[in-house]
Amino acid sequence: MAIFHLAAQIIGRAAGRSSTAAAAYRLGTVIEDERTGQCFDYSRKSGVSGWQIIGPDCMPDRLRDPARLWNAVEAAERRHDAQLCREVNVALPCELSPSQNTALVLDWCQQFVDAGMIACVALHQLENNNPHAHVMLTLREIAQGGFGVKVRAWNDRRVLDRWRETWAEKVNQHLATAGMAERVDHRTLEAQGVERAPTQHQGPIAHAMEQRGEGPDRLSVIAPTPRAMNHTQAVIYRAREQNVVGHDDVPEHVRQATEAVEKAHEALHAAKIEEVRCKKAEQHASDERTNKQQITNADRLVAHDAQQRADALRGMAQAQQRTIEQWKQTHRWRVWWWRHGIRNAIPALVRQADAERIKAKRRAIAATLHQQEAVDIALASRSALVQADNAHKHCLRRWTQATQQVADAIERLAQAQDDLRDAMTPGYELRHFGRHGRQPDAAHDQPLLVNRRMRRP
Repeated sequence: MAIFHLAAQIIGRAAGRSSTAAAAYRLGTVIEDERTGQCFDYSRKSGVSGWQIIGPDCMPDRLRDPARLWNAVEAAERRHDAQLCREVNVALPCELSPSQNTALVLDWCQQFVDAGMIACVALHQLENNNPHAHVMLTLREIAQGGFGVKVRAWNDRRVLDRWRETWAEKVNQHLATAGMAERVDHRTLEAQGVERAPTQHQGPIAHAMEQRGEGPDRLSVIAPTPRAMNHTQAVIYRAREQNVVGHDDVPEHVRQATEAVEKAHEALHAAKIEEVRCKKAEQHASDERTNKQQITNADRLVAHDAQQRADALRGMAQAQQRTIEQWKQTHRWRVWWWRHGIRNAIPALVRQADAERIKAKRRAIAATLHQQEAVDIALASRSALVQADNAHKHCLRRWTQATQQVADAIERLAQAQDDLRDAMTPGYELRHFGRHGRQPDAAHDQPLLVNRRMRRP
């Protein structure tokens, strides 16, 4: 049946990805990355039903070739962490034929072309029961000569919400044109007024296990509770779907085990968030330390260069001083005339050398001051490097503590899931409460749940 699915992501170099590799995989073709020299060959990939590149009227004809298009995208980006393109993945309705699904995707992608993007559409498995399309979009506006500046307005969340809405409208429009009664809705279950637990997305591995008659592990996990339902109703609904409980009342021990699993999930989620935050802080401290080291090396080179220039200027000034002194010793009578007011006795060359000596002395003084400033900057950089090193060690300790918290949370989650599985197995009361149906004693008969306090950093 027709379902609504639309997922968008940014492909960038910060994650070690490239647009040429992504395009070659989705189009099932061969593309050589001219920037790195790598060749991506996915010509033997199955499931690719076809592809097409559409763009504005001002798009150059050379960009209709996927290899030239995505190599031009790579060449337009200079940063090592640049965002290259955007990918939108949509699920196509099985009720439509392959040609109808192709027309549906191209009709929906026309809005990207009108906005100034180039859309590279890859159609997958149109003949099977999982038809879908990958739409790769450029991030820069297109002009007659090539790519221009990046349009930041396309990254707005409201623009993505509008794309989701238009996709639902296009799907329903094409279903109605084909005479189908099925419809899709991009809104959440709460916005639609549907009170039921949301389903979980099944990937290709879980789908293959279901086809073989095996149950994926995620089916044993209770789905998140909708805002319109309380937790007990969600548990009853989920248990009724899985045929675990045949009546509407949930036993107390099942409810307690379910709450323990939920608390363990929350603790695990919090521990993972703390671990990710510590990793980011550690990476930031490492980058800061590297930058401080580079600044210190640059300051050291500047100070060394200033020292060499100061020594050279000092040597020139001393050589000129020796030349003047030698001339004065040789022509003492001219010096005497000059001191008594006869300036013509001093040749122009000596007067010029005297002036150059004064200038060299001034430059030597300026170089000495510059050298002192370079030394001060080097000392400040060394102090900043020590601070960055201390911050890096602190982040490393916090990351170690967060890793221990994640391990504790996983242990608690495993124990809680075992308790829940034991509580939902028939014969729980008989095993734990005896044959006479007595009530469980709070101190002895209830199952012991792990409640280890999480160590805080």
